[in-house]
Amino acid sequence: MYRILAVLLLLFSLPCLAKAQTKSYQFGECLGHKTICDDEFNEVITLNIHDDGAIATDIQFKHPHIVEVSAGKVTLDGGSFNSVHAITNNLGHVFTFEITGNVEAAIAEAVIIHLGEEQLASIKLTAINHEKLEVPKQLEPDKYMTRYSSCVDANGPINNSVVYLCADKVTEIAQRDVKEKISSLMRTDLEKDKEILLEAQELWAEYVQKQCELQAKYVGSPMISYCPMLKWIERNKELDLLLSSFFVN
Repeated sequence: MYRILAVLLLLFSLPCLAKAQTKSYQFGECLGHKTICDDEFNEVITLNIHDDGAIATDIQFKHPHIVEVSAGKVTLDGGSFNSVHAITNNLGHVFTFEITGNVEAAIAEAVIIHLGEEQLASIKLTAINHEKLEVPKQLEPDKYMTRYSSCVDANGPINNSVVYLCADKVTEIAQRDVKEKISSLMRTDLEKDKEILLEAQELWAEYVQKQCELQAKYVGSPMISYCPMLKWIERNKELDLLLSSFFVN
């Protein structure tokens, strides 16, 4: 699921900070489970230091399985700080996401991820040159996942029934868009290959059905709805690529 998530971390009484500044980070070296370390979160973590010494962190990333992040619970320990957030994925599992850093130096240093009592990964944060930083376009939530997120927010707290409801609604929209795009492609030079296009669409739909049935069986039952949603969203992108190559009559 594609979302932009922001969390605020406020720390006061930092007289050593004299001026406002912004520092940005991305994930660096990761130690832990491959399911975490090998994943692509497309994250940008921004640390803002205000004139009054208050610190705020902002996290932006695009990940199809993350549906909600809670506000952080901040604790101080001498010159260190940490902020713990609850992260809920599309299957309703709740992870803890802890940002750690140095108060006096005003830097974020690492992210530690837990599921229950088990630590899944520890990730070092790597500084980004803020002057050269541009928010990647892939961080912009597309219309489909924005609709899914809005539906989840309106029908939460997240559970299997909410995933079924919201994913099915978005799938209907994505399917309608695919139908319209195929119709548009038929009015281009691709018309001479329409049989190939229609056959490809039919075979693709069969693949999605079988693949999502496997995911529902072995990954989790909500995938029977969530998996097709992701596939139909991706199919729209594939057709957009074709449409961008033709002039529609």
